[in-house]
Amino acid sequence: METSLRQALLSDGDEIGRLSAQLDYPTSRDQVVANLNELLADPNHGVLVVERRGRQLRGWIHVFKSHRVFAAPFAELGGVVWS
Repeated sequence: METSLRQALLSDGDEIGRLSAQLDYPTSRDQVVANLNELLADPNHGVLVVERRGRQLRGWIHVFKSHRVFAAPFAELGGVVWS
């Protein structure tokens, strides 16, 4: 089955919540949409989804730019879910 990688959309809230719940990270659609709204507006965060043909999400990944006093900035995983 063909899949594609794309930036998450607010309309992906239900599917992201469904996938997260499968790994015991229960959340509501409203919480996912509120979080996505903030993350997608922040250039230091990226949320990508893997989509099957037919619009069903197969997984998601959240990556963000992390800063430390003692190190150069680096990318950090905020979460990965794959089904």
